[in-house]
Amino acid sequence: MTGGGGSWSRGGMRRRAWAGVTALVLLVGVGCGDDDDGGGLPSGLGSDADGGSNSGGGGGAGSGEPCSLLKVSEIEAAFGDHGDVAEGEPLGMLCTWQVGDIDESGSGAIGVTRARGAGTPEQSITEIRDLALDPVEVEGLGDEAFFDGPILWFRKGDITVSVSAAFFPEVPGSNDKVVELAHKVLPRV
Repeated sequence: MTGGGGSWSRGGMRRRAWAGVTALVLLVGVGCGDDDDGGGLPSGLGSDADGGSNSGGGGGAGSGEPCSLLKVSEIEAAFGDHGDVAEGEPLGMLCTWQVGDIDESGSGAIGVTRARGAGTPEQSITEIRDLALDPVEVEGLGDEAFFDGPILWFRKGDITVSVSAAFFPEVPGSNDKVVELAHKVLPRV
């Protein structure tokens, strides 16, 4: 990583970091488990049993659309002091909201995934917890909840959800704000 900035500039590194965070959420959220029960997802995770695609667009609360689970105004209330919050960008079971200018220090992203599937929900969230390096239990959120690093996983009935916040540099108190956002997501799943 020598001179010239180029692809190793601060902004370029930040873009790659956000791409990495998004990839991590996707890998953790959809890349584990065996292939015969949910297309590579932990058992119990997959597309909605009601035929929903879990892709972006309209959809109201409970529609299976991850971007319908949080409002821009709710993210602004939690993280708005770090910049403007963009509309959610859907990608399958994931929705991300950019906070601030990605080329500026202090910018970040909020991510939400939502899945319902064929296996037992308890088995699915147990498999995710088993893959976590140092899970931290969270009381009073859904049927069960825990943090795996910056990602908060919770289960409500047969639905598993993750909510995460990634900022560069790290924002003190982010986990508390993520829990607040998760409580807003809970009645919408």
